[in-house]
Amino acid sequence: MEKKIIESYQVGKSGTYGDILSAKKKKIKPKVGLLTFGYFEYWRMYNGLKNEVIQDMNKIAEKMGKSKKYELVYPGFVDTVDKSDIAAQKLKESDIDLLILNEGTYIPDYLILHVKKYLDHVPVIMLITQNRRVINRKETSYRDLVGTSGFVGLNQLCGTFAKMNWEKEVIIGPWDDPNVYNEIEEYAMIIGIKKRLKNLKVGAYGHPFRGMFDIEYDKTKLFGNIGPETIYIEEQQLRRALDKVKKGDIDKLVKITRERFKIQDVTENTIRNGCRTTIALENIIEEFKLDLFSILSQWSIQIVANDTAGYAASLLIEKGIMTGCEGDVSTVVMMDVLYQLSGISPMFGEFSVYDIDDNYIMLGHHGDGDPNLAKSLDDVYLTSCPESWGCEEALAFNYIMKKGRATACGIIDDAIGQKMLIASGESLGGEPFHVHSPVVAFRPDRPILEFLKLMTESGFRHHAVIVLGDYKEHLVKLAKILNIRTVIL
Repeated sequence: MEKKIIESYQVGKSGTYGDILSAKKKKIKPKVGLLTFGYFEYWRMYNGLKNEVIQDMNKIAEKMGKSKKYELVYPGFVDTVDKSDIAAQKLKESDIDLLILNEGTYIPDYLILHVKKYLDHVPVIMLITQNRRVINRKETSYRDLVGTSGFVGLNQLCGTFAKMNWEKEVIIGPWDDPNVYNEIEEYAMIIGIKKRLKNLKVGAYGHPFRGMFDIEYDKTKLFGNIGPETIYIEEQQLRRALDKVKKGDIDKLVKITRERFKIQDVTENTIRNGCRTTIALENIIEEFKLDLFSILSQWSIQIVANDTAGYAASLLIEKGIMTGCEGDVSTVVMMDVLYQLSGISPMFGEFSVYDIDDNYIMLGHHGDGDPNLAKSLDDVYLTSCPESWGCEEALAFNYIMKKGRATACGIIDDAIGQKMLIASGESLGGEPFHVHSPVVAFRPDRPILEFLKLMTESGFRHHAVIVLGDYKEHLVKLAKILNIRTVIL
């Protein structure tokens, strides 16, 4: 019997290799651990108070347990150090991603600090709730205050965390307020994104465009600090994928392309080349189980495929596989972050021309995006790429992102380390430009010249990712978890 030889993905053709995973990691909900506390000393002082506090705490657990955004681990109510020890061990064994602490009464710090020894690496949220929205001055007794005095203990604990230099987030509100549980879900989602980043594989065809020193990156630091692994795709692998594309598959995609989009000033051969490249890249992503893809178009893929891969990138983004050009791996990682936060495809572009009177700057020039970002596909057309870097002609989308609140961001690896730059504002939409590329008219939340001065002084890279919606606070929290500096523009 012939022995099967395990090969590297760089030379093998089997689809199963020794140096990369054979299957994508499944998306798993983050595990959220909840600990609720009460002070044993009060039980002897106030008859029935223990059961009342436990009932309130169980209501919180019940509401959290209904979330579809995370898996809840609740080891039960804690009022002694022995119970703290048992609960902490259960949470450690469950490998939770986030720890939420809630107190039904005041408690001494030692009940929680004992837990922290087991879960020192886990992010913490102080959930400061109470069982009432208003205070009835005539009927409220001291016993009532004791039974809803968690704020005292958690406020004390926040001071203790500050002394220990331990990080924490705070969510505060009555336990029956839906906003409290929405905030928990949002933070759990951010924790889930951090977890996802650790499992991402980025396919990189080519290197960063020569001369764009700001987008140069250290793949080891990216892997160590944020999580994604870079998988280099070589020219022979692209050529093999292009050669394997069947004429019938190209015909099908050409037909779909003509049915979906208006087409101007491109030949049939150009459309076929764009469709061929799209299918080849889809097959590469499937073969090597990639999550994201970065392409160097200029003097690289254009020569091999006789196409820029711009059409392919847009269709991949539309399918949820974030793809960018000019060899900018960090940008496709940020595209995925914004996609996971918003559920909306982001756009990748370059800050270029600004309008002082209307207070906006255009993002476009080089970049890729989902055509559904336009107000309507009726406002989208396929045309020719305005630049030639190795191929005679290639497809390019022309449209403008629809109107709405928007967030722009990017990561740069500067002299100190990784830094996230974040700007909120508005996508103006409106009349499209005719520049043979996707465009955003971005109006920042400050005067345009002030914004551009701050942007350039802070070292914002010339590539940016932009998504519809306001995700500034989400990105700040994610950066804090990843220990990345932030600059708000």
